[in-house]
Amino acid sequence: MTEIKCFLTKDNMFDFMIEATSSMVFHYMDTKTGARWEKSTILMLSPEVLCNYNLTYAIDDGRIVIAVYDGKIYVAPDSIWWEAVLQEKGFHEEQIMLEMPANNTINRWLEQYDKLLFKFQYHFNLETKKAVREAFLERGIDSISEHLLSHCLRIPDYGIELTRTSAADGHVGARNDGYSLTEAGMNTVKYYPKKVTKTGRLQIQSKDVGRYGFHDGIVVFVHVNGCTYASPDPEVVEALEEAGYTHATFTYVPFANGEKIISPDIEREWNELRKKYAPEQTFCWTKRGGSYYPRIIPNR
Repeated sequence: MTEIKCFLTKDNMFDFMIEATSSMVFHYMDTKTGARWEKSTILMLSPEVLCNYNLTYAIDDGRIVIAVYDGKIYVAPDSIWWEAVLQEKGFHEEQIMLEMPANNTINRWLEQYDKLLFKFQYHFNLETKKAVREAFLERGIDSISEHLLSHCLRIPDYGIELTRTSAADGHVGARNDGYSLTEAGMNTVKYYPKKVTKTGRLQIQSKDVGRYGFHDGIVVFVHVNGCTYASPDPEVVEALEEAGYTHATFTYVPFANGEKIISPDIEREWNELRKKYAPEQTFCWTKRGGSYYPRIIPNR
């Protein structure tokens, strides 16, 4: 396992927080009685009131971090790093809950929070890519060329929606390898990039490093940059093998089971790749019952 380094420190932590707005309602919970709302104290956003709760923090349902500091309340995106950083700064944990009434002030605040969330994710992705590269180097796996990478489709972080256009081999459902997120029995499925981090410990999973899936002439793999790619070009498979990748039969391969891409832009990009780099036809095996039968798939 390769650990992702923390970009948060006690010195830069407020760069990744946003000050609360007066429209929000914060409840300080009475931990002695264990009451949820009945024994709560509403924290007013004023230095006089908040001075009694200075250097306290709470993690609200694993979604956001709430911190009281120097007469102000700050909110930040949740991360397992916050607890250690806040405690190093001198904070201690308390029970604080947040209400956010729907109004125009909250909507404007949420726009600022979205920008903060983007900044937080950007720095997290930078550290993730560094850790992915380190994990590849540890296993002696090289990168394929930028030229061949241009023959591939990058799977976006928000995933790709697919529809089943024909009876597919096997069953596309919720898989235990964490590589695809689909709804079993539905005509529409969604394929997400392979997860290179393990939730809770923020480590690179070794099974994601240096393996590729191949089915019906399509290859899918995690690149050294941490992104997931798919390609119809057989030269990419050869390059992956030469770089030290190994074939993983359990890896789900998108676009290979009679699935159609819903997004016109992504579908256009994928079809262009198929026209340029896919062979005229692909030989593969089809499973029927308990036996395998050969078949030819036309690609153009």
